[in-house]
Amino acid sequence: MASLAKLLRKIRKHDAMLDNLRAFIDVARRGTFSAVADARNVAVSSIARQVDVLEAELAVRLFHRSSRRLLLTDAGEQFLLREQAIVAEFDEAEAALIDVQSEPRGPLSVAVPSSFGRPPRGPRGHNLSTALSAAFTYSQCMGRFTRS
Repeated sequence: MASLAKLLRKIRKHDAMLDNLRAFIDVARRGTFSAVADARNVAVSSIARQVDVLEAELAVRLFHRSSRRLLLTDAGEQFLLREQAIVAEFDEAEAALIDVQSEPRGPLSVAVPSSFGRPPRGPRGHNLSTALSAAFTYSQCMGRFTRS
């Protein structure tokens, strides 16, 4: 799990780039910076800056801008097609990693005195986790409980 946490930290370093890509995709879909800014509840200049930074990093213009229109350049159209798929796949991969971490996995061993009773049984067919298995060990002697 340590390597998974390390991977997530590296991914988070690239959040600014991903945010810029998402801003570009949203602007291309909605057609205006202001529509995206309204949807995200941020300033229009913030969205425009994200697209500007992306264009500077790529060293290519993604939009033709005028006071009345915002159109994708040829490079912007090609980039949009690829980036939509990449960002969607990244989001799915990140969600899958988070799911892996959120559910307990592996064996769970519980040692209890025989006076504890029979193994606990839940409702028929009820399973809290498909990745967690429980094994109960019953003993005649009482163990010592210590404070940690």
